Order: sequence, then structure tokens, then C-alpha cells
Amino acid sequence: DLAAKVWTNQDEIPDNGVDDNSNGYVDDVHGWNFVGNNNHPQDDQGHGSHVAGIVAASTNNGIGIAGMSWQATLIPIKALDNRGEGTFANLAAGIIYAADNGARVTNLSLGSTLTSTTVTQAVSYAQSKGCLLIAAAGNQGISPVEFPASLPGVIAVAATTSQDMRWLNSNYGAEVTVSAPGENIISASATGSYFFQTGTSMSTAHVSGLAALVWSVRPDYSAAQVTRIITETAHDVALPGWDVYTGWGRIDAYRAVQAVALTRWFFPIILRP
Repeated sequence: DLAAKVWTNQDEIPDNGVDDNSNGYVDDVHGWNFVGNNNHPQDDQGHGSHVAGIVAASTNNGIGIAGMSWQATLIPIKALDNRGEGTFANLAAGIIYAADNGARVTNLSLGSTLTSTTVTQAVSYAQSKGCLLIAAAGNQGISPVEFPASLPGVIAVAATTSQDMRWLNSNYGAEVTVSAPGENIISASATGSYFFQTGTSMSTAHVSGLAALVWSVRPDYSAAQVTRIITETAHDVALPGWDVYTGWGRIDAYRAVQAVALTRWFFPIILRP
């Protein structure tokens, strides 16, 4: 479900021990591991594979699940260790790496109660290159949302339940942009199986997949335009309009794609004698 979706760096010759494209990363053919400082960004915790599957698992292959955006390519970037912990320095480096390698969407299914100037600057850099960053609100059921979801221009994602209601453990606040399903979501594991997981990380992956889906229909759109489509087509599940718990509402992929699909009208040509 994931192997066929992994990005390949066309500017790098595999396993020759040379930094062919002079980007500072030797043999980064399929992404980079900033924890181990090597070219093997293999998931050793499970969370990353689960998130990646929600975003872009292969579709119509008779295996496992279907991702939100079946045309998307995944750039594996490992910034957290096998306990799901990491440094701001590695996170910032990962964000920059994604932007420099052409990522249009950067999924940040992670968060911290602390803030970082280094990460803030990396986010600004990625945004300057047209990248849309989407981050988890947090799973403590408190306000405000976690960092970096709290940063300007980042889509902060809250979670909804299988009953299409606000998930009570989702963080909330003025920064929440939209919400998405986050309860008992089945997706891929690092071992090749599938399992259920709950949290705003899963919700964030749904929104990242939707952003990629919108871009597949309208590749000419800017990050701001994609954000506008996602928010304008969201479905109210709490208070009417925007609210601190679900933002502009639960995302609606059908409405979003329908809103950007180009319609062509063909008028008959009438020839008069």
C-alpha cells in the first residue's frame, strides 16, 4: 500500500556514496532520516506509516486501505525516534528538506507545548516556497492548540468522532482551522499489517490527503487557494460557522473536489442555410 507511493529523488544515483545533487545528503534516493543522519527513513515506531497510509495508500490494488489522495507521492522524512520523540533542530531540517525537494504539502502529525524559533523560521521558509503545512492540534482536550499548529498560515486540525461529532480529547482554540475524522482510523503499520489508531494525527493526515487531492485537480492553485477550498467546503458538525472546537467544520472531500473541478460547456454549432 505504501511502497509504490514512495518518492524517488531523480537527481541522486543510488548507493554510490556521493551527494550527486549537492544538497548535503548522500544517496537520499527515498528521503532522509534526520534522527540517524542516514538515507534510511524507515518507520520504527508505527505512527509514520499509519499517517502515510491515510494520506496516500495505493487505491484499487485489492490490498488494505485506500488513501485520501491516490495520486500523491510520499517523501519519507524521519524527524522523530522510535519513541515518537525528537528535537526541534531535526524537525526544522525535515521541513526545509521537504520544501527544497518540491513538497507541496507537509504533514506534521506531531506537536509540542513548547515553541521554537528554529522551527518557526523553517515553516516560514517552506511557506515562501509555496508549501502548505498541516499540523495536529493536540490530544489533551485543552486550549490552546500545540506548536507548530499554532503558527500563522499552518492549517491546525482538530479531530471528530465516528459519530461525526467533536472529539473531546482534541485541543481547541482560536487557531483551529478545520477538523477531520480521528477516531478509530485503520491504516498501515510499519510491519506490513494494519491497525486502528485515534488522535489528531490521524485527522491531520486526512486534511493533508485532501489538500493533495485538490491540488491534483487544480495544480495551478496556491497554498492559500487550497486552504480556502478546504475551509469553504467543510461541513458544520458543531456550532454554525467557525468555532474553537472544529474550526470551519469537518472536511468534505467530495464538496472540495466538486468545487474545483473544471466544467466545460459544449454548445452546438447551428448552421443556417
